[in-house]
Amino acid sequence: MEALDQIVEIHFPLRLDEDTDWIEDVEELLFEAEGTVAPLMYDDGEELRGADGEPEYVFFISNNPLAELIAYGRTLLTLEGVPAGGHLSVNDEEGELGRGERIQ
Repeated sequence: MEALDQIVEIHFPLRLDEDTDWIEDVEELLFEAEGTVAPLMYDDGEELRGADGEPEYVFFISNNPLAELIAYGRTLLTLEGVPAGGHLSVNDEEGELGRGERIQ
């Protein structure tokens, strides 16, 4: 797998009893970054169930060296207003959606 073919999945716990405005905030940042963190690409987020069965909201970024994708993903995980307890994982286009290898 080539480095630019890798996808970083940004997993956020989804607490349905809490405000989810942060999803739009993250989407907006990703949209803005797509033109400035060249050549970052992102795909719309998805509501999924994590490996533990708990609901998550997952964003996907790609098309940059893996180290840069991880650094940007970690930045998003620490934004003010997003739920704590998120994590990153690495996947590729052939991998199962939301089930990439977890990054420590």
